[in-house]
Amino acid sequence: MLSTENKDNNVTWHCVNIPIFGRMFKYIHIGGLAVLFFFFSTVQGFGQASKCGFAHVVTALSEQSTEVEDAISSVREEKPRAAAKVSASVNVTVPVVFHIVLTQTQLNSIGGIPGVERRLDSQMKVINMDFAAQNPDISSVPDGFKPYIGASGIQFGLAHTAPDGSATLGYEVIITSKTGFDSDGSYGSGFGFSGAKYSANAGADAWDPESYLNIWIVNPMDNGRQTDIVGLAVPPYLTGSSVPREEEGVTLHYAAFGKRVALNDIYVKGSDQGRTLTHELGHYFGLFHIWGDDDGYCPNNGGKDDGISDTPPQGYPSSGCPTYPKYDNCSPTGNGIMFMNYMDYVFDQCALLFTQEQVARMDGKTVFGEYAFSLSQHPWLLSYPDPTTTPVNSYVMYPNPVDHLLNITFRFVPTDLRTIRIHDLSGRMVAAIEDATGTAYHSFNTGNLHAGMYFVVLEFSDRQEVKKLIVR
Repeated sequence: MLSTENKDNNVTWHCVNIPIFGRMFKYIHIGGLAVLFFFFSTVQGFGQASKCGFAHVVTALSEQSTEVEDAISSVREEKPRAAAKVSASVNVTVPVVFHIVLTQTQLNSIGGIPGVERRLDSQMKVINMDFAAQNPDISSVPDGFKPYIGASGIQFGLAHTAPDGSATLGYEVIITSKTGFDSDGSYGSGFGFSGAKYSANAGADAWDPESYLNIWIVNPMDNGRQTDIVGLAVPPYLTGSSVPREEEGVTLHYAAFGKRVALNDIYVKGSDQGRTLTHELGHYFGLFHIWGDDDGYCPNNGGKDDGISDTPPQGYPSSGCPTYPKYDNCSPTGNGIMFMNYMDYVFDQCALLFTQEQVARMDGKTVFGEYAFSLSQHPWLLSYPDPTTTPVNSYVMYPNPVDHLLNITFRFVPTDLRTIRIHDLSGRMVAAIEDATGTAYHSFNTGNLHAGMYFVVLEFSDRQEVKKLIVR
């Protein structure tokens, strides 16, 4: 994501490779440990510093499995659907849970539980505004790039119902005996700070990744030393034979979490406005770094690019806060490179936008049949549980009124549901699922129905339930 500029040690943060030990150590003073954490691109052999560990994990997994390599290529090379069409059909809120896995000293350095809650509150506001293109600083996007600004239909909410049905604040704090977790460790898959994702290794177990987006807040390390990685995402398409789904989600440096309130708050330089998570969520929903992680090659000479046509070609990651326009070997004229894109490595205060095609790709991952669809199918997780017993066959039908896609989601997989039918006012059946057993959620495409009132009929083995539906 971001790059930390260190005049003494050439430090960069956010998906960039940077030796930042001495300087950051002095800057952060956290239990004697340096505090720079973006993990994905920090690896020997990359010709760039790395603040985000995504490129490293992608490369490592691609070398292990052609299946993963094919999945990565499929996401990178897919053509985004028409941005306007996708944005009109996507309006989802993803349940999020934060696993805070720190030593007592590290927790104290960010203000203890009150500090966690302040950072959590600011972090949720930042990602929701950034995804909706409602961030106050979006007016700073240069005029040449303003026409490309995209607003996503994805929002995020803290989960308030835990997997066991109990109430939760949307986060848990685990006081660990480990001073940090290695990017390439020996526990779990060994990729992407996997050791932090298991309670048996003094970490925190994931909550059901089909229902919750898991975010781990840790002290990131590399072979027992502080790393320059401040964030890392493991999207569902990277899981499989090498990485279990329980390791899916995002990992953040505890000093790149939330938005700075006071000057003495502990933060990695340049990663203090909450944009590290914005960047990593971009990876989670199918985006790549805008320069393609290909060591300076351009799309017209064998470079990978990011697979998005409205982000200009770019040779290398940016750092700091460049001046517009900025040109490079891949975009030497016109508006230059889009360094203020969330998927570059600039400082948080200079990261300002997703483009329309980036938004179309991300939103497209939440529709029926795509890998993040299930995260939109458990809306009750966003509310505190009803103190009364939840009926076995409790379900929700949403949205209602509906424009394009009707969802019917059960709290538990129903054992006695037979069919689901939609009838118009004359009684004519206009849609049906004849065998509705075996799954907890169902979807109907309502885009071909005329506007008006309909009835949704759920046929159980011993009864029938009818709900009114308004199609707009």
